[in-house]
Amino acid sequence: MKQVKSLLLILSFTLLTGACRKSTQPGVIPPMPKPAFTDAGQKSDHPSPGLQIQYIVGKMNEGKEKEADALVLYTTEMQAEAILSKQPSDWSAKDKSNFWKVFTKNKSITKIEILSEKIADDYAIVWFRIYFKDGGFTDKETEMHWNGAQWKMMAHPQMLK
Repeated sequence: MKQVKSLLLILSFTLLTGACRKSTQPGVIPPMPKPAFTDAGQKSDHPSPGLQIQYIVGKMNEGKEKEADALVLYTTEMQAEAILSKQPSDWSAKDKSNFWKVFTKNKSITKIEILSEKIADDYAIVWFRIYFKDGGFTDKETEMHWNGAQWKMMAHPQMLK
């Protein structure tokens, strides 16, 4: 039902704004228009998407994978809709461990700063900066999915780039 509502929201946005996809060349499919995102806000008394990212990455950095792993949806691509149609089970425990080892630079994170967060229905995009013990930092972006009770982070291999 939520998937249908999300699709109707995107369709309504497209029809109301006239943001229909127009091909510039025969055989070329232009990208889909992005839904209108709003500034992030809390859903009831639950943490915002940014606070949830800080919690998840912080727990992974502390080596407390089991506490945070339930809040992560592992996918093979950065696309919120893909996780709804299939949840890849090809991420082994070793794959997950290696992902977080690289993502946290061997658990050397000193600070996680939320740069921005936007919400569209049950999806959010969070932009954040991770600071490391060596003085370096990296900017990351991830999608979050609201499952009715909490925000879940979508982890995918492109996040390591």
